[in-house]
Amino acid sequence: MSVQTVTGIIEAKDMGMTLPHEHMFIDLRNQFTPFGDPEKDELSRQQVTIHNLGRLRLNPYAIMDNLVLDEMEAAVNETLLFRKAGGETIVDCTSVGIKRQPAKLRELSIRTGVNIIAGSGYYTQDTHPAEMEEWSAAAIAGQIIRDFREGIDGTGVKAGIIGEIGTSREILPLERKNLEASAMAFCELGAPVYVHTYPWGRAGLEAVDILLEGGVAPEKIVLCHIDVEPDRAYIRALLNRGVYIEFDNFGKEFVIDPAERGFAGGIFIRDLERVRIIVDLVRAGFAGQILVTNDICLKSMLCCYGGWGYGHILQNIIPLMRSEALQEDMIHRIIRVNPVTLFS
Repeated sequence: MSVQTVTGIIEAKDMGMTLPHEHMFIDLRNQFTPFGDPEKDELSRQQVTIHNLGRLRLNPYAIMDNLVLDEMEAAVNETLLFRKAGGETIVDCTSVGIKRQPAKLRELSIRTGVNIIAGSGYYTQDTHPAEMEEWSAAAIAGQIIRDFREGIDGTGVKAGIIGEIGTSREILPLERKNLEASAMAFCELGAPVYVHTYPWGRAGLEAVDILLEGGVAPEKIVLCHIDVEPDRAYIRALLNRGVYIEFDNFGKEFVIDPAERGFAGGIFIRDLERVRIIVDLVRAGFAGQILVTNDICLKSMLCCYGGWGYGHILQNIIPLMRSEALQEDMIHRIIRVNPVTLFS
């Protein structure tokens, strides 16, 4: 099975160690909420530095600059660190509304030798263009299909996934239309469909049902962000639909003050807890439906800003899985086999 990367076609079997959900360039300032407190609002306008990283360890949304990744040289260095750790492919899930940059992805891939797969479709309703209200689902599907067949925004860089398709706390009308459009595009393309869910919400089941009703194969659906403050019954219900669930917040262990939450609806659990949930799911027979990645979308997650970087899964989480007695064949399946199977 062939896979479209930003530099051309590769075979799925040649993807190697793959991070199935990351962002190399992104702008998430739509998730910033002003505090209404002069001191905190002054902090929010600062650049990310060593002097305010401690603050970001608690609340990553406290500084607007933390929500933007746009530095090419930083991206090159971070991607090379991932390659040095043994990584070979990155799926960049940046969609319309959060500043996808296909030409920069192509340059990044060429400069680092790492395969990059680009996203398509629309993010959450608060980032949609005003004219989307008038578009039909078929028209939106047509845009996605063009991204695959002709390239994104005139760059010639072609998309390889549908998504990440945005949903909010509850699925809003334009988001429903966007999901319906994604299902139409899938029926034409057969590409994986990634669904961004609100990390503290439970709308994933509804999103899955919309996609299934539209003809999307369950084994081509990825439900993102189920590991922030996880509900085991909700996770099991998703798995029982036959879809992939994504533990994609490794490296995010934030404890946000309730008075500051704004976009955030709760805390982020620790990586050890994520691994223990994965171990339980593997024992229950769901190893083939689990994806593991970082969803890097914050400056403070990069090595150059004091974070773990894109190598975190390879360098830190796999050893943690071993320490929690997850068998080597199951680690291999989750880390190396499942992402390739998704694209096969």
